[in-house]
Amino acid sequence: MQTDRKKVGIIGLGHIGRRHFQSLFYLKESADIFLVDQKEEGITSAKKMMAEEFKSSTFPHSLSCGTTLDTLPHFLDIVIIASPSNVRRNIIEAFLKKRTARFMILEKVVFQRVSDFSEISQLFNEKKVTVWVNCPMRTYPFFKEIKRRFGPSPIHYTVTGSQLNLASNVIHHLDLITYLSEDNVVVVDPRLLNTPFSSKRKGFFECTGTLSAYTRNHSTLNMTSFDQGGIPPVITCQSNEWRAVIRVSENKAWLACADHKWTWEEVDYKSPLQSELTCLYLQQLFSTESCDLPGFRESWNLHIPLLQSLSHHFYCKGETASCPIT
Repeated sequence: MQTDRKKVGIIGLGHIGRRHFQSLFYLKESADIFLVDQKEEGITSAKKMMAEEFKSSTFPHSLSCGTTLDTLPHFLDIVIIASPSNVRRNIIEAFLKKRTARFMILEKVVFQRVSDFSEISQLFNEKKVTVWVNCPMRTYPFFKEIKRRFGPSPIHYTVTGSQLNLASNVIHHLDLITYLSEDNVVVVDPRLLNTPFSSKRKGFFECTGTLSAYTRNHSTLNMTSFDQGGIPPVITCQSNEWRAVIRVSENKAWLACADHKWTWEEVDYKSPLQSELTCLYLQQLFSTESCDLPGFRESWNLHIPLLQSLSHHFYCKGETASCPIT
């Protein structure tokens, strides 16, 4: 059994990057942690978070921070790339030009161009890096139980609510339906989306309306984001034998099945925070060399119909055109 300390890097310390860092506080074994962000503010915020967490105790890991990739060691056991989608390819290429990692976790949306996936996949193969994508809903205990109860059958899945950041977040639900149905999404239909508008994140776009998706064996997904009204998010899953209704903000769900004459059973629901999840994925990787997140190839297959659909809706032309979502 290896006793050497693991080396973990995080590139990008925006909101999600800092949540990844926060989760590393709870790793079971001490590690050497390396943080990189081109802005000093990101590093300062991460250090402040650490100081607040460990007011009366000692930080159990070593920490190194920098504003360039040159501050990273030449080898990392795991690197998490939490940058925006429009610069992620450049960061991966720059990192792997002089450095390497055993495992890599990428934030979604992975890339903005369809063509980037095949080209970067070749680089991963050359450098022998195994890659996962942070679409975590399939790892939630609740949805693992839903999968066990529903079985591998066609599923009809909906999510509705106000201002859901549909373009950015629908990839999570696409990944979940492929996990639950054990099937591949083949069509993403943008025809009921509204006119795109500028996101709160500069340089990116969002939209409201309804996006639909269909799998090869006739599972369906419909995600509807209303532009007003403060409507709380609700998720439904239905098969021939089961139904589930999830009121996300209330942490409650209701299940019913044909065998019990469709009598509703109230159960608890929880969406774990990113700060609760990343450490679990890293522990899995350290101990089994795998984790519950979707692999790069599986997520690639989901991103292609999504990017093609939204590129058409945003009037972006060709595989080399950027789809401005993150």
